[in-house]
Amino acid sequence: PDMLNKINEDNIDESLRSDKLVLDSKEAEHGISVIKSRAKQKAKMSVSDFSQYYQNKYENIKSLIQNKAENLVSINKAKNEPSKLSVIGMIKQNTQQGIIIEDVTGEIEVITKEQADEDDVLGVTGSVRESRLFAESIIYPDIQINRKIGSLDETITLSYKPKQNTITPDKTPQYIEISNNNKVVILAYKTESNKEKTIAMLKKRHLSPKRNEIMSSEDVFFINKIPEIFWIISENKWSHIHRGVLILSCEEAKINLKTMEFEIL
Repeated sequence: PDMLNKINEDNIDESLRSDKLVLDSKEAEHGISVIKSRAKQKAKMSVSDFSQYYQNKYENIKSLIQNKAENLVSINKAKNEPSKLSVIGMIKQNTQQGIIIEDVTGEIEVITKEQADEDDVLGVTGSVRESRLFAESIIYPDIQINRKIGSLDETITLSYKPKQNTITPDKTPQYIEISNNNKVVILAYKTESNKEKTIAMLKKRHLSPKRNEIMSSEDVFFINKIPEIFWIISENKWSHIHRGVLILSCEEAKINLKTMEFEIL
């Protein structure tokens, strides 16, 4: 009955097209709906699929960085710009003196001590000399601090192993939205990432998967929603807070969604 009411409220055609699933759980009885987003995966990725994926990744992250960049230009125009400027590019490779970044117009070597991974998307502000960009600052999208953080007067249990009255992800990466007047967003991702790499994911606003984990031309690894809780599903147990986001690395945890106090089980 609850699902039927939701379909009628949300429009039946839209519901049939949706990649979302409402779980039947104990929390639902108290007016809390748990919505899991699912990614459409392909059995085999083509060259054009990978090309579309990286284009989507670039555009998604660029949209978050461009408002932070002053005098933003494309890379092909940067080489002839005498004044201080900013560019946004995807890292093609690392060099002895920095990195090479590229956009759809070309590539440029950036002189910087910043450590970065191939396929990362970032912004660079600096000056061009001898066709090289000398970086003064590196711009990441990161998590905005001045945002409203959701809370609920409820305690939930997250578990990677299906149990009664627990919230269990079907696939990863996956957003789990718990709502009842207010809402709390949980991002679940199964990986053996350490603390430093996990913080870097939030800083880059991307889960940075291995290439063999990319199974869709959609960039499902882009962190488009800022979660209240970032759940790293892993046997390694640790916790951290980055700019108001609670990071939990574990297979099971109990969390008070009002105080964000937690117990790793």
